[in-house]
Amino acid sequence: MWGVVGALVLVAAYSAVYLLSPHAGRGVSVRVPLPAVRDADALSLALYEARVIDRPWLFAWMLRLTGTAEMAPNAGSLALRDDLTPRAVLRAVANGVGLVRVTIPEGSSIFETGERLATAGVVSDAAAFV
Repeated sequence: MWGVVGALVLVAAYSAVYLLSPHAGRGVSVRVPLPAVRDADALSLALYEARVIDRPWLFAWMLRLTGTAEMAPNAGSLALRDDLTPRAVLRAVANGVGLVRVTIPEGSSIFETGERLATAGVVSDAAAFV
């Protein structure tokens, strides 16, 4: 009995640490192509191949547990950073919104703003923003 309880406590602690630990990235934006089907395994594999998460097996389990795989957009892509926590990635996938940090200096023209957004991967190119 205590062995089972101890194992469950260890799994819960490991999962909590995983959810709150940032991925060892460089802080750069990454565009993640989303799979056409809403499948936890396919989605976690796409995020792993884009180097947004590690441990895709655990992330797929989290997607299933939270029901986030069903809320993910069917196709397209998400702009994410490669240093996010798995919890932040779960929220971004559930909302269908990317998480990228972009600083726009005061006084920037619309063209300079478009260039910064294109460099960060928020828009496909600067002309699309303008």
